[in-house]
Amino acid sequence: MNIGRTILMAVVLLSQAVFAHRDSTVFSDIMWSGDRFEIVHEMHLADALRVADFLKLSGEIDQLRNLASMALYVEHHFDVAREAGSTPINTIGAEIDGDTLYVYQEWVTPLP
Repeated sequence: MNIGRTILMAVVLLSQAVFAHRDSTVFSDIMWSGDRFEIVHEMHLADALRVADFLKLSGEIDQLRNLASMALYVEHHFDVAREAGSTPINTIGAEIDGDTLYVYQEWVTPLP
């Protein structure tokens, strides 16, 4: 009876590992830093490659032109509710570290 339970437990645990998958997600951290908000977007590299395909980028994704295109894509699709006439959100740049694409932005504002 113990062998049957052990086999059943092994099958259940292995099936969860086989069917586990990562969701497509972009994490955005917004931090107050003195006179501005610093915004960092994190996108898994596999998802960034799909965006690069959608944008029809050529060459490696870590080329400066492609990183700029990815940063502009994030800029176009991310915004913060702001008062009319307030300062814009500025895109600083993008980089790849490990299996993550980071896009950096800042919003200089007197509102903490």
